[in-house]
Amino acid sequence: MQTRERGIARNIIAVAVIAIVVIAAAAGYALLSQGTTASNSTSTVSSSVTSLSRSNTSSTSSSVTTQSSSGIISTGSSTASTSSTTSSTSTSTTSSSSTSTQTTYQTSSSTSTNSCTTNSTIVEPPTFADLATLMGNFSQLSLSLSTSTTSHTISSYDVASASKGSGNITTYKVQINDNSSGKSSLTEAWITSAGTVLAVNTGGSNETGSQASSTLTSSADPFLTLILQGELLEVYTSSPQVGPANQTSATFGPTTLYVTNFASRTLPAVASWCQGSYTLTTFSLQASAVTGTNIILVTHEDVRGTEMTASGTTPVYTELQVLSITSA
Repeated sequence: MQTRERGIARNIIAVAVIAIVVIAAAAGYALLSQGTTASNSTSTVSSSVTSLSRSNTSSTSSSVTTQSSSGIISTGSSTASTSSTTSSTSTSTTSSSSTSTQTTYQTSSSTSTNSCTTNSTIVEPPTFADLATLMGNFSQLSLSLSTSTTSHTISSYDVASASKGSGNITTYKVQINDNSSGKSSLTEAWITSAGTVLAVNTGGSNETGSQASSTLTSSADPFLTLILQGELLEVYTSSPQVGPANQTSATFGPTTLYVTNFASRTLPAVASWCQGSYTLTTFSLQASAVTGTNIILVTHEDVRGTEMTASGTTPVYTELQVLSITSA
């Protein structure tokens, strides 16, 4: 009789153990399912709330995402943060829940004199001061660039010297080599950190004043375009379809940079800005924030599509690749 009771007890214990295992497995599956959903949600958020810019806006001031000390472009936001982009042609608002550490700065403010809506993105042409900032951070840079209007097989600049003068103003002596549409040119220029072009020497001819500025605008066009592409990144990422894909390190000659890769989840992607809108049929862009500046350095780009403004519709094609960089 005792033997039979012990057998029944063992069976009861076995059934209880099996029940506990089944319940634990079900609970674990439920938690795993919840974790996967949360992870996917966070991934989607991180690629949709990016806001990067060095450009002014028509509001009094705005806080935008910038870089970490490593140069990686920050793409996160605090919990329940909302990123909103408004333009005269369309409005895109993204609200999400995500937690990530980021660094922000205040953009300089200005009042728009055109018909742009308040808080619209305003992209302004790069200045010589921006060019000098680039040269002050990288003493050598070479790239290849093709656009819908021109082709630069290879363009490079080398800062030969940098001398600091009164008022904490630095004067850079730089040599620019450009091969544009099969034609090579060599330009030597003296430019200050404040953006003043002191002199330009090209083809053995010395130029100063407005003529020197005009010559440098042409010679330095690939690098001014490079800076402009960094400004346009905020416009591109205003599209809900465009965002960061991953972050990694990339080597350009002697220098390794931490970069953020941006891509479009679906095509075509529509991105609106103050002066118009883009319809992107191809989008791939890699960038690194230049620490301590307002420059976003685009190291690789393949962007194609059309741009629509008040003047009409024009093709957009920019293929860019930084080949080598040397930190100053």
